[in-house]
Amino acid sequence: MTDQHPSAEQLRAYASGLVEDGGGAGIEGHLAFCDTCWTVVEEADAATAVARVLRSIPAERLRLLAGCYEEVSQGVNPKAPQPPVELLDHPRYRLLGFLGSGGMGQVWTARHELMNRVVAVKTIRPDLLQDEKAVARFRHEVEAAAALDNPGIVRAFDAERVGDLHFLVMEYVEGTDLARLVQDRGPLPVAEACGYVRQVAEALAHAHKLGMVHRDIKPHNLLLTPQGRVKVSDFGLASLLADQEAADAGHRPLAALSTNASGSVTRLGDGCGTPDYIAPEQIRDARNVDGRADLYSLGCTLYHLLAGQPPFAGGSGYSKVAGHLERQPRPLAEFRDDLPGGLVSVIARMTAKDVATRFQSASEVAEALTPFTDAPSPPTTRKHPTRRRWLLAASGLGLAALGGWLGVRRWLFPSVPLAEEVRCFRGHVGAVMSVAISPDGNLILSGGDDRTMRLWSGEAGEEVRQFPEHEHWVGCVAFSPDGTTAASGNYDRIVRLWDVRTGRELHRLHDNRQVVVCVAFSPDGTRLLSGGDDRGVMLWDAVTGRLLQRLEGHAGPVQAVRFTPDARHALSAGNDRTVRVWNLEQGREVRCLRGHGHVVSDLAISPDGGRVLSACEDRTVREWDWQAGEEVRSVTFEDRPYRVTLRQGASWVLCVRDHGTASVWDLDRHQELCRLVGHQGKIWDAAVSDDGRYVVTAGVDRTVRLWRLPQAPA
Repeated sequence: MTDQHPSAEQLRAYASGLVEDGGGAGIEGHLAFCDTCWTVVEEADAATAVARVLRSIPAERLRLLAGCYEEVSQGVNPKAPQPPVELLDHPRYRLLGFLGSGGMGQVWTARHELMNRVVAVKTIRPDLLQDEKAVARFRHEVEAAAALDNPGIVRAFDAERVGDLHFLVMEYVEGTDLARLVQDRGPLPVAEACGYVRQVAEALAHAHKLGMVHRDIKPHNLLLTPQGRVKVSDFGLASLLADQEAADAGHRPLAALSTNASGSVTRLGDGCGTPDYIAPEQIRDARNVDGRADLYSLGCTLYHLLAGQPPFAGGSGYSKVAGHLERQPRPLAEFRDDLPGGLVSVIARMTAKDVATRFQSASEVAEALTPFTDAPSPPTTRKHPTRRRWLLAASGLGLAALGGWLGVRRWLFPSVPLAEEVRCFRGHVGAVMSVAISPDGNLILSGGDDRTMRLWSGEAGEEVRQFPEHEHWVGCVAFSPDGTTAASGNYDRIVRLWDVRTGRELHRLHDNRQVVVCVAFSPDGTRLLSGGDDRGVMLWDAVTGRLLQRLEGHAGPVQAVRFTPDARHALSAGNDRTVRVWNLEQGREVRCLRGHGHVVSDLAISPDGGRVLSACEDRTVREWDWQAGEEVRSVTFEDRPYRVTLRQGASWVLCVRDHGTASVWDLDRHQELCRLVGHQGKIWDAAVSDDGRYVVTAGVDRTVRLWRLPQAPA
């Protein structure tokens, strides 16, 4: 709110959509509280395109939409407010940390004490639930949302009231949202963007069949897990707010807007959707829309993923609303030249302003996007043979025909041996997120979302020690080269160093700004690298715990760090699709290796330092001449390469699949060595022993498994 009124010219320009974001935000903040200036906007020249289109919208609703910007704090380390006092001594939920805030309220991570599970707790702003009718609507929507059982939808577990505070308990989803992903990486590859949106369409198909409409589909509400699964959040909440808007019928349009510290208007409710993605029919009536409004918003979301910005970016919220009602966005061809013509037609139909000409179901959208989700393979010097997927119709095939097919399949695709499961370690009470094998192959470290790090004996098959409990999830672990020290990276942004023999904590390294994703010791064990969501690479003295250097240059989270054998250089890789080489003596970046089309998840350096491999979620493994800064070759896999290992004279790739199996490949011989079958659910992490004889894996089934490989590379 400001005391200085904008001029009449400024207000008319705002109404015409001619004010850029900086000025528009200030005007919207003023209009939220000034009836006099709002009247000037309403009476703007009717001949302007925006004013002409918006005449049919009720003034109260239009006023809300024009300032409907929801700025949700994202990431692990936003500025945290004071926790709600009602939850501080809750018998079932213990608050762990602040995640963010948005239109509904605040979101916290918490631990369910009885089930020992990390969850997300969303507190609801008290003013949204001031009467029993509003509370009844809230309970009804939560009950309906809880009935949604689909892997693409964030699950609602519980809803409760403590005093005047209502809160919703939901599945905690690790990862980032698609808005942040585009912010970090820019426009996404076509196949990747279409794949994410197809997943959302499949989830919406499930919800729409049950009569649930989201009403606020946008990149910010689409959460991407490290495994590539997109989950839709906040189902039912936008519907709740739409009900509230209908009930209030214009009694509190001014209270629905506020101006944040940056001067931009923050959306605080009323279920109007978000102006960058809202369907035309939802502009007129937030409540009486069906699933086709979600499809329009999903089309705008796909546009954003491909263009790097929403369809009507820039200008005021007022002009964004008019754009959805009347104008066409800039052609995607102005942003990129690699779009298939058929995809442009699909997006046009998703975002058709006439509901009747739009896709009529989410299933149709998923089917229409399917041809665009398989990207052409990047150029490779050599390529692994892929396995063709066949669909056998049950009708019309007798046992003889089926037996004949199986014989042909065995002839075409020789069987791959299974790795022998030597041990299955049980003890974690949550998903196991990280594993490491000691240099001598005798011990295994594991860390999980139960906040514990455990030491196992591979020979005895039993737990040796449980280290003191961490304050949050243990996301990465590593042994020192002599096996006497361990490092753990935590979701509380702390790296801890441990004495393996006694379990005593040696040091806490506090200077990380966000989640720690990866750690690695130097060859002599005296230094440590760490990387994570703050985009920096940290170099530590592993003896004293002192920070030596912070290396900055990545444009996204760092997923892997490694020392070269002489420890003079470090390599890092991450979400910005690059591999970076750092001169540790000079403290600067000396190479940036580009070529990958997705998140780079792992790195490996040969013992002589001559070869570097990188594994990427674009299903490629690339070999680099890191000193020359050149790519040597690229190899494409059918499944996602997750870990790469270089031993003397041999290179291995471990690929994982969503259903809990993995395969080990000899990269140089282009041969699948074996498959790992046993986990009940996704594999979170894996490590290969130094002698190349064993693999250890960790999964969501709370187990750590040790595998003996049937053959080693020559």
